Amino acid sequence: MEIPRVPFRNQVQPDPKLNELAQKRAAAEAKKIRLEAAKARMREARRIRQREKLRLKQIARSEKERMQILCKNRIAHYRARARMQLSIEVSKKMQEITKEKRIRKMAKKDMRSRMKHSDFVDVVEPSDVLLKKNFAEGFREPEDELKIATLEIIQMDE
Repeated sequence: MEIPRVPFRNQVQPDPKLNELAQKRAAAEAKKIRLEAAKARMREARRIRQREKLRLKQIARSEKERMQILCKNRIAHYRARARMQLSIEVSKKMQEITKEKRIRKMAKKDMRSRMKHSDFVDVVEPSDVLLKKNFAEGFREPEDELKIATLEIIQMDE
């Protein structure tokens, strides 16, 4: 008859089969915990990447909007400058037209006065020379000049 071994200091010797099952359970629990932790880390990393992507998209969008605004401002600036240039040109043309009208009026008055006083018909004055020059060049009516200038302004707006 065999005498059973008494554990040292009343320690119970673990059953090897129970020990293996407990180890397997503990390993499965540890594996499950590690898997959950890995999933949580992946979720957090995904959230961080998504946040970063959204932030970059927002930056790109704001940069694009800023560039569009700058481009619009630049186009508006060029248009305004062109309009101002055209308005200056139109005002110069209008001044020229009014000068030419005045010269024509003066020339007509001179012609009428010469017709009345036939003694001075042979005398040539500068206004008469200008009148002949304008007719020789095919002088356009002032209204035509104004129409052309307004058409140029309309084309610049488009």
